[in-house]
Amino acid sequence: MAGIQTQVFPGYSLHCTAERGYPDLVGREQSYINHIQSQYPLFRVMHQGIKRGYMVIWPEAKTPRAAADLAGDEELLKQFIELYLLLKR
Repeated sequence: MAGIQTQVFPGYSLHCTAERGYPDLVGREQSYINHIQSQYPLFRVMHQGIKRGYMVIWPEAKTPRAAADLAGDEELLKQFIELYLLLKR
């Protein structure tokens, strides 16, 4: 996995080893990701396919303002944690 050594991912990133993880998550129209992002409009789901059967995914705030608000807004932090747990399932 030489490629992953040059990439820096957040400490809370999720490593998916499902054989069809990347095509199932992203798909042609990205309907799964689009549905998730419609439920959590201040965040986006980032993903990086490393090789077949190995992908890294992580949620992140869409704007610097939303990222800064995570520290002080309990409701926003709760939504971020919910999104993370949804992706973790």
